[in-house]
This record gives sequence, C-alpha cells and structure tokens, in this order.
Amino acid sequence: MEYLEKNPNPTKDQHFLVDKDMIEQICDSAHIEDGKSIVEIGGGSGAITDFLVSRNNSVTVIEKDPYYYKYLKQRYAGLSNVQIIEGDALDYNFESYDRLVANLPYTITEPFLINLASSGALEYN
Repeated sequence: MEYLEKNPNPTKDQHFLVDKDMIEQICDSAHIEDGKSIVEIGGGSGAITDFLVSRNNSVTVIEKDPYYYKYLKQRYAGLSNVQIIEGDALDYNFESYDRLVANLPYTITEPFLINLASSGALEYN
C-alpha cells in the first residue's frame, strides 16, 4: 500500500482492503464486463479502484472523507474514465450504474442496503 499522510481511522469505521487476491475476488464476484459503468463506494486509498480501472470501465467513486477524496481526485486526475465524487453514499441513487462495488463500512451497511433496495436499483432482469 502506498504511504499516505493519513491512516484509516477505525473509530470512523475506516478499514482499507489491501489483499490483492481478496480485491480480485470481490470484483470478480460482481461479474463486471469491459465497458460497463461501475460505482465504487468509499474509494479510500484506491486499491479496489485500481482493479476496476484496469478493466476498461467507466468508474465513479464516492468518497466521504475529504482527505481521501482529494487524494483520489489527484491520483486519477489523468484518467478520463474515472470520476471522483466527494459525498455520502447514503445520499445517492445508483440506478444508472451497471454494477456497484464496495468494501462498505459496517456502520452504514444496513441503511445503505435499505436505500439501495428502496431506490429501485436492485430491480433488474
């Protein structure tokens, strides 16, 4: 993992995934095909984002922490297929994306899934 000036804060439920095999397993389980639009919740240090970008997809990352938002914005500034948004994933509608990938903080898992289901984003053929 790249050295950052700020470490994940467990009291804010920040735990960053660094195991490349686990990242690949998570992304593979989403059945992502090239060219699809993907939203990632909580990009953190960019470990999952790197994997998603390597697969020729349009990737939108929603990051709540201002430090990591700025870090990701700078890190992916040269890539036209990556959009970094500073915000709370609980405030977004995800219907327009083909896939959603996240290593969700435990504290938002239940409200996030409730919002996702009630938005209609889980209704697909």
